[in-house]
Amino acid sequence: MAERFEQILATYQITPEAGADINRIADLLAAEMSIGTEYIATIQGPQYWLCADRLESFSKSSQATVKSLEPSSFSYEVCISIPEQNISIREGGAANLLAIIAGDVFGIAGIKQVSLECIQLPSAWLQYYQGPAWGTRGIREMIGVLSEPLVGVILKPNLGLSCSQIAQLCRNLAEAGVDIIKDDEISVSPSCSPLPERIRAVVETLGDVQSKTGRRVLYVPNVTSDISSLVDLASLAIENGASALLVDAFTIGLTSLHLLKQRFGVPLYAHRVMYALLSNNSRYRIRIAVLLTLLRLLGADFAHVGNAASSSEMSGSVNALVSDWGGLKPTLPVATGVDHSNVVLNAAIARGEILLMLDACLYRCKDYAGVVKRIREQSQVALQESNGRNR
Repeated sequence: MAERFEQILATYQITPEAGADINRIADLLAAEMSIGTEYIATIQGPQYWLCADRLESFSKSSQATVKSLEPSSFSYEVCISIPEQNISIREGGAANLLAIIAGDVFGIAGIKQVSLECIQLPSAWLQYYQGPAWGTRGIREMIGVLSEPLVGVILKPNLGLSCSQIAQLCRNLAEAGVDIIKDDEISVSPSCSPLPERIRAVVETLGDVQSKTGRRVLYVPNVTSDISSLVDLASLAIENGASALLVDAFTIGLTSLHLLKQRFGVPLYAHRVMYALLSNNSRYRIRIAVLLTLLRLLGADFAHVGNAASSSEMSGSVNALVSDWGGLKPTLPVATGVDHSNVVLNAAIARGEILLMLDACLYRCKDYAGVVKRIREQSQVALQESNGRNR
């Protein structure tokens, strides 16, 4: 019996240039994502042909098709159906997928604006990648905070502190009651605080605090590097005491998460640095919820969702990480830029399952413990009110 395949669905919001035929654009999209297009630059502008119209020797089952095309205000919602068999998950995988759904399709002539709005993947992709190894519940169990609001802190200044200064800062933060401390996304192994020495100093300090208070505080060091040295650097971090790892997933490549999950199995924090270049462009963009969906699929246990006070997309971002999806564990959403003015909104949107990440609002105040306590209390009130409204 022939193997049965499902379809990969990619949905775009497209605003065509004046006079451009949206049906022709949709056909070109489908072609570019499968059989291909033929492109010639002329004085009058680019000329396109569908390879399917000019070539004969190819499998018709490999053609992507326009599943739907619906008008929406001044744009159109276009859903492209891509045959699952066009991508080998093991020998291509998510990197190949991105080349298809977010590659040359963004450069097709006649498009004024285009946004990749959502993707739907066949069950085989979920079975292969399997999502987070730990997820929200696993992280809570690791640090022993099963129900209270989670509060984290980004180490500041980003660079310039010695290992001993960082260790002392971590002691102060841990004693103030934070649950998680992480490196900044640009701090990997600067000369003032080399990664191995920094990890040893922080882990020893946090262990001392735990022996006195009984509270475990998780430190997440940044191991972002070239892909050729990533495994070695992550191994070095773990050998020196790290029990979680941070990577700048968009700079190193999203599939670095899957690699680290396979090799080490520790909680993985996916930082979203560089996401704005992909999601905030008014002409060409990928919705942050799409990117977060991929981060969750590939194994992110933590992922940034922005801040409710400054992002209209936060609710969709949270849903991408925590909604039911083929049995994958939820990824813990991380709200950054949290302070007293927005903590209630952030906590309410995520129904309490969010890591409230502090930086400037904490460091401006000498009373670290007081700030952490107030943030946690405000978050708890927001969760109780949210639960009451949903009964």
